[in-house]
Amino acid sequence: MTHDKASLSAHEHDLLGYARRLTRNEADARDLVQDTWLHSLEALEKMDPPPENLRAWLLVSMRNHWFNVLRHHKVRANARAELASREAFDAGLCESRVVYAQFVRAWDTLPPQAQSIATQCLLDGESQEDVSRQFGITANGVASSIHRTREQLRHAMFGA
Repeated sequence: MTHDKASLSAHEHDLLGYARRLTRNEADARDLVQDTWLHSLEALEKMDPPPENLRAWLLVSMRNHWFNVLRHHKVRANARAELASREAFDAGLCESRVVYAQFVRAWDTLPPQAQSIATQCLLDGESQEDVSRQFGITANGVASSIHRTREQLRHAMFGA
């Protein structure tokens, strides 16, 4: 049994209806039917023997082609999302590096005692009372030093 364009076009109405159900869009449905025609004409030339139920073969061919299109779109969308995610991460990382560099420059301008007090209280978690005994200043002096250090860092980094 051979199939030609005339035998294919006998199933056009069925293909278009099925394509509309698959795509839910008239333009996409017509494109899908055209793609199915092209694929089918090429495939039928190579088939020996040709399919006995041409209508069923065309519908399955169309469905498989549509699933491949959807899979391709999903892969592309995932790739775009991954790229956007990486770009956002890279931008965030770049911004973090800039802020860190600003912090290091600002930190280096602080007096050594202010650095030590801030490090021990804020990073090491030592109490202000313990730090005050170590430096021979009052606990209020330690609190004032920490406050001034924060203000100097904020001003040096952000101008505020």
